[in-house]
Amino acid sequence: MEVKTSEQPSEKAAAKAHEALDRGAEQARKAEGTARDYYEEADRRLREKAREGRERGQDFVDSMEGYVREHPLTAIGLAVVVGALLPSLLMRNR
Repeated sequence: MEVKTSEQPSEKAAAKAHEALDRGAEQARKAEGTARDYYEEADRRLREKAREGRERGQDFVDSMEGYVREHPLTAIGLAVVVGALLPSLLMRNR
């Protein structure tokens, strides 16, 4: 008759627990890598969109500067009209 000690089942349980921990750690590393990849892609896209927005804004400013240089009296007239109408439009909404 073979005598089984209580160490054998506990050693097996400990080994299984270590294996489970190792699998969990590996899955966590993979998840971290995936999350990092998504973050880096989102960061890249956001920076690209910000750059495009700055370029479009600068293009608009350049266009307006050119228009004002070519049509200074029209630009002054528009500024006066907007300056006169804008306060009344803003006050109407209150």
